[in-house]
Amino acid sequence: MKISETAKEYGRGIVGGLLFSLPLLYTMEVWWTGFTASPEKLLAFVAFTFLLLLGYNKHSGMRKDASLKDILHESIEDITIAFTVAFLFLLLINKISLTMPLREIAGKVIVESMIVAIGVSVGTAQLGQEKKREGSKEGGGILQMIVLSICGAVLIASAVAPTEEILKIAIISGPPPPACHDYYFSML
Repeated sequence: MKISETAKEYGRGIVGGLLFSLPLLYTMEVWWTGFTASPEKLLAFVAFTFLLLLGYNKHSGMRKDASLKDILHESIEDITIAFTVAFLFLLLINKISLTMPLREIAGKVIVESMIVAIGVSVGTAQLGQEKKREGSKEGGGILQMIVLSICGAVLIASAVAPTEEILKIAIISGPPPPACHDYYFSML
C-alpha cells in the first residue's frame, strides 16, 4: 500500500473515530468511569472492543478475501489510532494532564479510546467507499459537498453544545492571556 493511501485510510479512521465518538469524548460520566473502573474491568472492556473490531473488520470493514492476519492487523491499527486520538483529545480539553497519576490517565484514555476505536473502524470502512461511489455520481458537485458538510457539522455540534461539560471545560481552561482579553473587550 502506498504511503498516500495509508495516510488517507488513517485520516478516514481518525475522522470516523471523532465523528462517532465526539459527544462521548465530552461526557463527564465517561471520564469518571475511566477514573473509577478497576484494571480488570478496563482490560475486559479492551478485550470486548477488540472482539467487536475483529467481527466488524471481518464482515464489513475489509475485502471478503482478507486473511485472519489482515483482520488482526486492521483491528490492532484501529485500537492504536483510537488510543492516540483519545489521548490527544483529552489532553487538549484538559481532562488529563501529564501530572496526573498514570492510573487516572490510563483509565480515562482506555474508556474513551474503546469508543473511538469503533468509530475508527466504521470510518475507515464506510468513509473509504469513494471508489464505489465514483461510478454512480448523480451530480451536485461542490454545492452537494457544501450542503452535506454543513449538515454534518450541525449534527455533530448539536450533540456536543447542550452539555454542561462544555462550560466546565471552559472554566477549568482558565482565562485567556491578557492580550486576548484586551482585544476582546476593545471589540465591544
